[in-house]
Amino acid sequence: MKKVITFRQLFYMFLAISITPILTILPAELAIGNSSSACISVLFSLVALIPLAVLIAIFMQAYPHHNFYEILIELFGCVIAKVIIAFYGIWAFVVLTTKVWQYTLNLQSSILSNTREQVFFITMIILVFYAFMRGIKTIFRFAEFVVVPMLVIVVIYVLSAMPSIRLDFIKEANQLSFSELCEQAGFIIAAAGNLFLLLIYGDSVKDYSKSCKLITRFFTAAISLFALLLIVVTVVTFGLVGNNASMSMATPFYVAMKGISVMNVLEHFEAILIIIMFFSDFLGICLYASISIRCIKWVCSVRNMKFLYIPFAIFIYYLALVLCRTQFDVEFLYANIIVKWNLIMQYVIPFVLIIVYYGKRLPNKAGIQRVEAGQSKE
Repeated sequence: MKKVITFRQLFYMFLAISITPILTILPAELAIGNSSSACISVLFSLVALIPLAVLIAIFMQAYPHHNFYEILIELFGCVIAKVIIAFYGIWAFVVLTTKVWQYTLNLQSSILSNTREQVFFITMIILVFYAFMRGIKTIFRFAEFVVVPMLVIVVIYVLSAMPSIRLDFIKEANQLSFSELCEQAGFIIAAAGNLFLLLIYGDSVKDYSKSCKLITRFFTAAISLFALLLIVVTVVTFGLVGNNASMSMATPFYVAMKGISVMNVLEHFEAILIIIMFFSDFLGICLYASISIRCIKWVCSVRNMKFLYIPFAIFIYYLALVLCRTQFDVEFLYANIIVKWNLIMQYVIPFVLIIVYYGKRLPNKAGIQRVEAGQSKE
């Protein structure tokens, strides 16, 4: 495949699509406890995120310029690889429809409460279709272009909100049990598991480096920024509106920022957060749509997929209407199905793959050593 994506753009994409969950879903889920329990849950999530990063780095080193499907073929053969990819395709379809709904609910709960869902669906489908016609290269370049301004604006809002934080809202000892903290960490690693999706595009990276230091630096920066931003946003949100109020809001950080003046100059400027979340949702929907189409391509052994763009868009439109009809359906689907499904597809299966990889590698390595030992004796 033509190499059109840079190694840096992969990580920018991960950070860009993580911004909306950090501003919306995760603070609401972490609000079951308080600021102390949220920080502990974030630290617990690193127990899964760091090994996942190591796993991805191992596959990047072992299979340079290979995408996830090609890695599966190397490990299991073509038939089993297609079966696994089919499951990933179904998962990507459902996650994609959920993201379409979440983007819709974010807009409805903030500035466009009286607009029908179909308007948001059609608008996003048109934008994604246009992006796909420009190519995957354009999507990743857009992520590279917007992620830094997005992070800078969020940081500016956080700094501007510091004087208004109520310390009595955040100075509370953790009261959650170990199992409850682990359950909260599950929501975090389900969102951060998008890091695994970098393997999907391994064959498209044009500056793939074998430098272990470079890969380690990118992973360290990505995970550190994700964890730090999540902690800061959650603590600031709880400090402004309290964790009990955050629990009942679809966009708690946006609500917390209302009335905050930026640099004591700009007021009622929180609408810019909606633009940030829109960009993040757009990139996330593009990413999962691309993964869905790639899975179809690999399972059906089809090269050119452009003829499927319109039927695929119509299918996702009606699937979104069938799977969810109200906000409660979306919240139930995400909390009870998507989160657990993400953990399986982005953590459980990859760790099974690494076991299979080392299970095949060690006997081969031992055989090579025996052959070399026999040759040396001769």
